[in-house]
Amino acid sequence: KDNEMVALFFGSKSKYDKEFKVYETVSKTFEDVNLLNITNKAYEAFEIDEESLPKVVLFRNFNEKRLDFDSGVDFSAERLTSFIEENMFDTLMKFD
Repeated sequence: KDNEMVALFFGSKSKYDKEFKVYETVSKTFEDVNLLNITNKAYEAFEIDEESLPKVVLFRNFNEKRLDFDSGVDFSAERLTSFIEENMFDTLMKFD
């Protein structure tokens, strides 16, 4: 499928964590993006250090295949939403 994307959230040990709640809220706003939560040490398979958790990684089938959300100290719904929106579409779009 064109412009297919998957976002993975790594690092929440509880559904009550602030970062998980932010991710859950944002995930409800995007119908065209598959948003998944990884709760075990599967982050190691994606070359993510435990120190960098929590982390959101966006996988796309166009342009850069993998994009990591740099949450810094502000893991907010606004920043995460902007990150997904800014990276939802191919840089070059073909019009039929």
